[in-house]
Amino acid sequence: MNVLKPDFDSYKLIAIHTKLEDYKLAYLINSALGSGLKRHKESLDFKNSGASFSVFEHLDKQTLFNQHLIQNKVLHQSEDPDQGSFFKEFFKKTHCLVNEKKEVDFFLRVEDCDEKYLSKVIGVLKMLEGIIFSYSLQISGLKSRNNLIF
Repeated sequence: MNVLKPDFDSYKLIAIHTKLEDYKLAYLINSALGSGLKRHKESLDFKNSGASFSVFEHLDKQTLFNQHLIQNKVLHQSEDPDQGSFFKEFFKKTHCLVNEKKEVDFFLRVEDCDEKYLSKVIGVLKMLEGIIFSYSLQISGLKSRNNLIF
């Protein structure tokens, strides 16, 4: 039986550091690149952690590059089940889609693009107000890279 292995070489990954909300970041990227990132109907949900990561998607009809803006960090609030008081206690925990890149807020995954296009996108992202830092990431070095396949 043949097992399909994910083709990590078919897409490039850009790490984005920002304090912006997901919808605001998608809007800024759309304005700067002329793209049409739209919120995907479903988020990436992980049942064991209770975390849900937002995903925005766009297919560029000119270049045929499929783009996904993927949230890497989620602040999850849960109630303490072992409390004995009348007051509810909540705990906040940050969950990351790619654990070894906890400092990254979002990933921009661009499928089937060349290095020239990737460099252009990174250059534009670096100029946007609200983006602290952006750079290309080597997917092969990520242990949690399977979380970026959906």
